[in-house]
Amino acid sequence: MDGSVLERAFTRAEEALLSRTLIGRRLAADVRDETGLVVFAAGAEIDRPLLDRARERGLLDEVARAAEPGTSDTELEELFLWLAERRRTRG
Repeated sequence: MDGSVLERAFTRAEEALLSRTLIGRRLAADVRDETGLVVFAAGAEIDRPLLDRARERGLLDEVARAAEPGTSDTELEELFLWLAERRRTRG
């Protein structure tokens, strides 16, 4: 897919799943950008504004990986596997 309506819908659905899973947790590790600068510090609470900033910077996956463990970790692992498979088939 190449920016089609369907692809944008899938992207929004993926982001909604990540948000639902992550909001309310804290970062267990720093999240860095591609230059190595800390964008989100360990200990920060993951809320909607943080996720919005992460999306703008292309760091949603990094935020998810840095999130503290929670009760839905199995769900998060399954989500990462699903997202990885979707990206392989898109790409």
